[in-house]
Amino acid sequence: MRARIILFVALSLSCLAAAGAYAWWAATTRTDTAPAARTERPLSTLPAAPYTLMRQSSLGSTHGRLALETPASPEAGVRQVSTLSCDRVHVARAGSGRGICLEAKRGALTTYHAHLFDRSFAVQASFPLAGEPSRTRMSADGTLAATTVFVSGHSYASPGFSTRTSIFDVVGARVLVPDLEAFTVIKDAHVFKETNFNFWG
Repeated sequence: MRARIILFVALSLSCLAAAGAYAWWAATTRTDTAPAARTERPLSTLPAAPYTLMRQSSLGSTHGRLALETPASPEAGVRQVSTLSCDRVHVARAGSGRGICLEAKRGALTTYHAHLFDRSFAVQASFPLAGEPSRTRMSADGTLAATTVFVSGHSYASPGFSTRTSIFDVVGARVLVPDLEAFTVIKDAHVFKETNFNFWG
């Protein structure tokens, strides 16, 4: 029994020593392997060259803002950040540079809005949304935009969720179709109606 106790204590001390050695190694090598800090600069307009438009997810003063990087950037690690904050965003593929931004203004009373913006990120029109942003899409020519929001629940996994999909006339800055569920749906040559029927995306 004495030998077993000594063996157990020795094994425990060995494990503690190994864990301590690993922690020391990780602490001393972390600064050597950490990526270089990214430089942020103001974003005022969409470039003509290929680019990646994204939403800032890192914590800080620019969290939630639209940001842009180009593969041909002469300076590695430079990200341009706009003043526009979005939860969902999409920009037309054509040269118009028009885009749509879905924003959730969170607070004691959270409100949701769709913003139509131009290539300089100036908001041209804003519309209230009925719920939490889910998806948004611009037509290729930049003349139409679509949004899908949750009007109950916060995800497709929530029980009893419902969605609302709307279409916007971007050029005319107006709501073209408030809710696609107002349309009559024909399926297999018959009018189709279901309580849980929703348009997605």
